[in-house]
Amino acid sequence: MGITLTGLLVFAFVCIVIAVIGWKAGSRVSGWDHHPGGTPLYIRFIEDKQQLNRMGYPQQLNRRIGALSSFGLSFSSMSVLGGAVICLGPVLSYAGPAGFGFGWPIAAFFAVMLCTAKAELASACPLAGGPYHWAKKLAGSWAGNVTGWLLLGGQMTLVVVANGAAALLIANLVPAIAGSSWRLACMLAIAVLLTVLQVVCHIGSSTAVSRLPAAGIWIQTAAVLTVVTLVVWLGDIDRIDAGRLFQAAENGEGISLHGGAAALLLLMRMFLGADTAAYAAEETTDPGRQVPWSMFLSVSYQYIFGFVCFIFCMLALMHPVLGMAGYADLMAVAATIGSFSGLGTALQSVVAVAALYGLWVCGSNGIFASSRLLFAMARDRAAPAASRISEVSSRFHAPVKAILISGSVIIALMLAVMLSDGGFGLQTIMMITACTTGLSYSAYGLLMLLHLLRFAGRSESSSFHMGKWSRPIAAAALLWCGTALAVSCWIGGMSVVYMLFICLAGATAAALGAGRKSGRGVHRASRSVPERSRLLAEERNYIYFS
Repeated sequence: MGITLTGLLVFAFVCIVIAVIGWKAGSRVSGWDHHPGGTPLYIRFIEDKQQLNRMGYPQQLNRRIGALSSFGLSFSSMSVLGGAVICLGPVLSYAGPAGFGFGWPIAAFFAVMLCTAKAELASACPLAGGPYHWAKKLAGSWAGNVTGWLLLGGQMTLVVVANGAAALLIANLVPAIAGSSWRLACMLAIAVLLTVLQVVCHIGSSTAVSRLPAAGIWIQTAAVLTVVTLVVWLGDIDRIDAGRLFQAAENGEGISLHGGAAALLLLMRMFLGADTAAYAAEETTDPGRQVPWSMFLSVSYQYIFGFVCFIFCMLALMHPVLGMAGYADLMAVAATIGSFSGLGTALQSVVAVAALYGLWVCGSNGIFASSRLLFAMARDRAAPAASRISEVSSRFHAPVKAILISGSVIIALMLAVMLSDGGFGLQTIMMITACTTGLSYSAYGLLMLLHLLRFAGRSESSSFHMGKWSRPIAAAALLWCGTALAVSCWIGGMSVVYMLFICLAGATAAALGAGRKSGRGVHRASRSVPERSRLLAEERNYIYFS
């Protein structure tokens, strides 16, 4: 009883921290009158466009994304159900129920600190490059290039994990594939097909960016509520010992240091993607307000929904129907609930479809983020073939070439990973997750260092800032980023080091190339603001309001 009460108190403490930070940030909203109530949509658009022009960029992308879709981009990128497919079984194997009972609130606490610090930057600099532009504004082109290239690698490997896990799930659920000698070839074909569909969706449908993530919110919410309802209503929950929810393992053994680190790595990955809304800043109405709040609220709801989902999944796994069958993945949870609820395989099918949709949208959002980041970097001449990559199609109103390049690189990475491993097993998942986490958190660590050194006093005019709390929050986030990088290098080994080296080499080469082309030095060239006439000439090629 004591350990259960402790676990619930830890959960409540993090909820209180989230509420206090939300109150502190919300206390500034009433004093920020960028868009007073009742402002017509066109006037709002003009104000957003003028804000973008003042930062030196033309309005080339359509502003179609509202508050719900902006929140959906970040929330669906983290994907509670998709994360459960990848992380539930391994975390329970590495650390037992305590991995979620105590590890989840700890990971969420620091994720909230990190996301709050990033939200301050997003509010002050609402540009499509997200963290790339934040670092560039704080410390110049080289810092922006390093941050951008690291995150580009992190986003692409994140898509590899999501689409690879989706292909593995389909292969395991379809008997004709699961027992076939062509299983690897089928998985490769499925993974490539999923990626191609994501690319086509982003190119051919300008509304997919807003509608698919928004739908993902309701689908994931409905799936989690279904699991909770069935466990409580039909699962004889009083027969389950709730004290086991916070134990290290069924046999009473402790958690090994390596097992705890591996579990923590997977939990860190569950909070990656919260800044996806920032990459849509130039396509979002009122981005200075919508984007930071979408980021902060998505992490907050991810924590609450994730805790509820994982707790009730573990309750289902501990049900007497399973006996001592041990820990399993999300599909085993669905099968267990179906067995004692009388729904049979129907529930498993519904959960599988919802999980697949969550993984697919997570991968789709990753392609969106990587393409917008690549577009923003090319626009600043921080990528090879910049003039071509930075083009925006007047037909599709999207950076088509950046999307195609992102999708092609992701497919190449996926094929290389799955062919070298002969599938997509746990070892491969851990290695790619370590690369994703290491690349992303190293970029965030640099960003938090710059936040501490150079951001003080720059956020007073923005809609989301923490005042005197800003520096302690950024310091806690920096500590967490250092921890994440160390854990990633330990679990992922030299694969993480190689990926870091490749991204840093790309950033350095891009910075030197931009410096040679400008003839004036990288930092100075990156800070120049185009004349208004040139901005307007570029904007005439696009229909940016509808």
